[in-house]
Amino acid sequence: MKKSFICGLFSASLLLGVAPAMAQPTGNLQVRATVGSGCQFRTGGDEVMIDFGLIPEVISETTEASPAPGSGISFICSAGLAYHIGLDGGLNPESPLLRNLVSPAGDKIVYAINAPGLPAWGNEEGVNTYDGVGDGQAVELLPIASLMVSPVPYPSGDYSDTVKISIFY
Repeated sequence: MKKSFICGLFSASLLLGVAPAMAQPTGNLQVRATVGSGCQFRTGGDEVMIDFGLIPEVISETTEASPAPGSGISFICSAGLAYHIGLDGGLNPESPLLRNLVSPAGDKIVYAINAPGLPAWGNEEGVNTYDGVGDGQAVELLPIASLMVSPVPYPSGDYSDTVKISIFY
């Protein structure tokens, strides 16, 4: 009886070995973490927009616009970490405090961007950047863009600029 049991197990293992394999779909799960102190954007870049909408050809008074709450520059920095948020000059790199909205034809509308409590927002760390100390919680900044008064009419068209946002820490 012992002999038949061993043969039976051997036969069963052979049958299992030739059974057709079932397709098993697979995928990947990525898991990551960053250890250390630092800052990172929660939103920024293409997600933040300031839109003046339709403006007159002659700007007779300062016109301001800002992103809607919840769509501003959002970032988080480690607790106790000093940070500086800077904005470059966009299409006017010679003057990072006065920027240009530019049309496809090359026409320019001068504008400035300010931060709460900052008269002119630039990219010179600690001089015209938005400065603070992280507390580990998300911070949202709503920049205020201002079109300058101009008695000269602007040609009709679409004007735009792209300003790079940087976090220095």
